[in-house]
Amino acid sequence: MVLGRVLASGRVGEVLVTDLHDEDSTYKLQFSDGQSPEFDWLAACKVELVTAQTPSENEPESVAPLLRSLSEEGECPLCLDTLAEACRAPCSHIFCRACILKAMRMTPPSWRGDCPLCRRAVSVYTLQ
Repeated sequence: MVLGRVLASGRVGEVLVTDLHDEDSTYKLQFSDGQSPEFDWLAACKVELVTAQTPSENEPESVAPLLRSLSEEGECPLCLDTLAEACRAPCSHIFCRACILKAMRMTPPSWRGDCPLCRRAVSVYTLQ
């Protein structure tokens, strides 16, 4: 049994996962108020991922100090060197600005492309 928070049937609440996998590929949940809706765990994971990838309104202010500190000590996954002018893609991967721009130029149009690590869409306008 696992205790956690999920969105189920339009409700957010504390749940108790009572049966991790039943025969019809759904998960049985029990809300803390005693109700037990049938629940599609895969759909919940998709909702959670979309929520996690949606940038918050105050994110640009919180990203700048992180990028500055990463530039001093982080490593670019493309050139494997210390980050030079670190920038963050929408998927939250961090690269040297020159490295990600070079990677984007390899496929037309040169102002947009895919993240070299996860293939999520990236453009010069979405880099922070």
